[in-house]
Amino acid sequence: MKLPEDIIHGAEVSTVPSVPLTKARISLVQWGLVGIAGFIAAVMVGYALKEYQCARLLECSQREVLAGRVDEVGYARLNELMGKVREDLTEFRKFIKEMIQMILLNALFPALTALLGYAFGTKQT
Repeated sequence: MKLPEDIIHGAEVSTVPSVPLTKARISLVQWGLVGIAGFIAAVMVGYALKEYQCARLLECSQREVLAGRVDEVGYARLNELMGKVREDLTEFRKFIKEMIQMILLNALFPALTALLGYAFGTKQT
């Protein structure tokens, strides 16, 4: 490919990237994908742990009520506590959804698009 200043002088200039540079681009994209997958995995593990923790708490409270170990006053307090746990879980789910949307859609996917454009958008002659 001739560059503008080289056209005047008639010189031919090669703009084909070397093999190590092409491998570096592919490696960069691979690490970008690994980073995004790692982020998604970390969020999913955190989400699963929170769900498990709340499920165990709700299960233990149901077991206590069914066993008859809770009187009417304790039942009212336990019911109020379980309502707060359910509300906390609902807020946590909403927070995780918004966080994933914000980080993935606004940061990671545009970065991945830029990496892919950089890696595969270069023409080789």
